[in-house]
Amino acid sequence: MSPEDQRRFSRFSVRLSGFVTPVPDEDATDALWYRRRSKEKPAIITDLSACGLHFISENNYATGSQIWVSMQINEKTYPVRAMVRRQISQMRDGKTIYGHGVQFLRSDFATEAVRGVMEFLEQLLKAK
Repeated sequence: MSPEDQRRFSRFSVRLSGFVTPVPDEDATDALWYRRRSKEKPAIITDLSACGLHFISENNYATGSQIWVSMQINEKTYPVRAMVRRQISQMRDGKTIYGHGVQFLRSDFATEAVRGVMEFLEQLLKAK
């Protein structure tokens, strides 16, 4: 197994609504996320762990770029800052769909978001 495929935390297959907003280079404070919500693009989160997630979107985000991903978990929105680590594209029904693997970064939102993710993952484990 390559180091890229080794994970510190288990990954769970999910289907959650989400939204993605690029973090601008000129002002990357997390407080800016609230003002940039009108620029959010929809995404579907397909894979979730305590340190990252995978989402699909009609929008492309470059490997190495920082984004905010806001997840809808149990009727609550959890924004988290993340770094795009992997990106793939594929054609589906005549459209290009992009898949992104992201790693959560430390941010103003991180503690609450990771806590919400962990509680949700615990619920998934109990349901199995």
